[in-house]
Amino acid sequence: MIYFTADTHSFHNNILRVAGVRRFDVGVDANGMSPVSLEDILAFWGGGTP
Repeated sequence: MIYFTADTHSFHNNILRVAGVRRFDVGVDANGMSPVSLEDILAFWGGGTP
């Protein structure tokens, strides 16, 4: 299961990934002021299914 949040900052995405926590901040403030696609999130996690 992947949790989507919009209340952290982008550096937390990498920290959480290293810790094995499958959570990704989808807020534009954490992603270069741009929306994030499902493909971007799956690529961040190395593929897989939603």
